[in-house]
Amino acid sequence: MVAARHGEPPLNTGSSNHETSCPLTDTVVLVDDEPNIRETVAFILEAEGLQVATACDGIEGLDVVHEQRPKVVLLDVMMPGMDGYELCRRIRSDADLRDAYVLILTARGQKADELRALEAGADLYLSKPFDDEVVLSIIRDVFAGRIRSRCHSARLIAPLHHVA
Repeated sequence: MVAARHGEPPLNTGSSNHETSCPLTDTVVLVDDEPNIRETVAFILEAEGLQVATACDGIEGLDVVHEQRPKVVLLDVMMPGMDGYELCRRIRSDADLRDAYVLILTARGQKADELRALEAGADLYLSKPFDDEVVLSIIRDVFAGRIRSRCHSARLIAPLHHVA
């Protein structure tokens, strides 16, 4: 367990059962082409005791996500090679990764950008500058099992709505 700040319950970083063939790890992958953002966010997360892996663009990000199998992925949208929307779509199309919680952190603050991110499969969209306590709270909740990816929830609910 990792201690939380400000009287919040500690993070449970123990393994848990998942419906995928290979469980996701208690890791956060951060994909952003801005070195200052990448380093600052990684520092904040690591200061909370979280294991963080980083990538500087979408192509490298996809490799890191496949290698690390994280429970949480933080993505920028505007990146060279492969943008965050496409990376999100690829994560969602992979049966072993689709339960990862994908949080878009971007400078693009238009409603159309947010809708595009949600259509690509993102769980949440936050515009930069963002409140690091909000991001930490979301990660704590994912690791503690209090919130899950909407893709995971949709798979659980979908059979209930199936009409033969």
